[in-house]
Amino acid sequence: MEHLINLDLDVFVLSRMKQFRTMNKLKKAALKEMFKSMDIDNSGTITFEELKAGLPKLGTKVSESEVRQLMEAVYLWEFSILQLWYHRLEPTYSYIKQLGGWD
Repeated sequence: MEHLINLDLDVFVLSRMKQFRTMNKLKKAALKEMFKSMDIDNSGTITFEELKAGLPKLGTKVSESEVRQLMEAVYLWEFSILQLWYHRLEPTYSYIKQLGGWD
């Protein structure tokens, strides 16, 4: 009986994990489409003006100051990520430098 309970739980967990993966793929696809719709000049980045014009088209009412806050939050997040990457990679770069650089 206990074996059947574990089997049911395993099937349930696998099913939920598959649903989660599918939802993540859908969310990524939706975010990609939202990004494309706002990136007017197809530069691969969204400027303040593009974000300010794009959010209302998606049904989001925001003031100019809220758009500025959003842009600042994104910049801060990107800076934090870059700092984390640097601190993770810095020992590798130091080691390569000690060896005399790249071959």
